[in-house]
Amino acid sequence: MIEIIKKQLESEQQTKEVLPLQDDFYHSISKHTKELLRSLNNNNSETTNKLIHKQIEMLSIVVSALLKLRLEKASISGSEHLLPEERFVFESKKGYEQSYRTLVNAVKEGKMSYLEYLKKKELKRKVVVRFLKELSEIVGPDLNKYGPYKPGDIATIPWLNARIIMAEGDAEPVQISKTDYE
Repeated sequence: MIEIIKKQLESEQQTKEVLPLQDDFYHSISKHTKELLRSLNNNNSETTNKLIHKQIEMLSIVVSALLKLRLEKASISGSEHLLPEERFVFESKKGYEQSYRTLVNAVKEGKMSYLEYLKKKELKRKVVVRFLKELSEIVGPDLNKYGPYKPGDIATIPWLNARIIMAEGDAEPVQISKTDYE
């Protein structure tokens, strides 16, 4: 598997355009990695387990290098041949870069109202968390009260509170995608 990915990486390095990949490219790598993980500790010697870990690490490094190269090339030559998984990352990256440029320009051009808008938006941002420990009532930056919570409770709370609670190990983020609502 590593040789297949390495060959793809070498091919990508020789062109300016993003090359087509098989539709199941990342799926097959993930499946292979899952099989490697399952084979760990199956009465293997310590040396065999170390080799399996090393193979998984090498897969990760080569896949990461390939993905990074393909995304860089896509930003220059177009994203026509990106796989859906890559396109998801590519669009997120484009959104980040646009937000970054907009913030820098707002500072550069003295657009204080835009900066205030960003500050207010960030203060209003909420996230969904799962509580791991009991937590008494908290007050958000919006001065609303949240809680109390018991272990296993799931709630939407202000981001500023959530990051402190998560840093202390009292909660964990819950990932919700758009498809959960569709």
